[in-house]
Amino acid sequence: MLEAAVGSLREGITELDLAGRIEAAARRAGHQGLVHMRGWNQEMFYGQVSGGEAGALQSFPDIPLAGAGPSAASPTGAGWRRIVAGEPVIFDYVAALDGYLCDQTRTLVIGAMPEKFARAHDAAVAILTDVQSAIRPGVTPQDLYRRAIARAEVLGYADHFMGQGSLRARFVGHGVGLELDEWPVLAEGWTQPLEPGHVFCVEPKIVFPGEGAVGIEDQFAVTPDGAERLTRPAQRLAAI
Repeated sequence: MLEAAVGSLREGITELDLAGRIEAAARRAGHQGLVHMRGWNQEMFYGQVSGGEAGALQSFPDIPLAGAGPSAASPTGAGWRRIVAGEPVIFDYVAALDGYLCDQTRTLVIGAMPEKFARAHDAAVAILTDVQSAIRPGVTPQDLYRRAIARAEVLGYADHFMGQGSLRARFVGHGVGLELDEWPVLAEGWTQPLEPGHVFCVEPKIVFPGEGAVGIEDQFAVTPDGAERLTRPAQRLAAI
């Protein structure tokens, strides 16, 4: 899906056109289409690809970024907006094959982003890799969440981390398996220690309402002595 996004992204393409190309490639590869969630009234259709200010929009699902969607009847995911060069494009998609899910985010751009967004993306990668280094059996999800929050504060993004206002996401990661919102959740109050075999994603996002958002997300499996990263693309900005 990420390869399809990189290969199809061009100035002037609508988010929905780009999403259609990504999702067609996924479907041809065996994507089951359905992305199950256990949270009440939570829905997800493949994921989202959103550019510029649309990438910073939040909505009713308990996620940091939602996109505009095609209409008020479906206010999440890709919308009718046309993508322009130099703006951050959020690619946040869920692979779904034989019942199992894998969640991944990368930030794409045509050309180069303004320094404000480039610095924020570097910060998101730094938060991800810092949390990644601490994943091991015995550590609690709360420990990892607090580590991410502390790193965001040190880097100067406390007010932009995981959204803003009442719709800010109060987590930095979530379990992934047969459903997209499984245990463990990297959030306050989650104090049961991690064990080998736990699978979850870490998704630091930095949001500038009305302007855009940047972020990155990888999925990890806890191993007896640390963690294995299951999502393979390089942890960097994808410039086209």
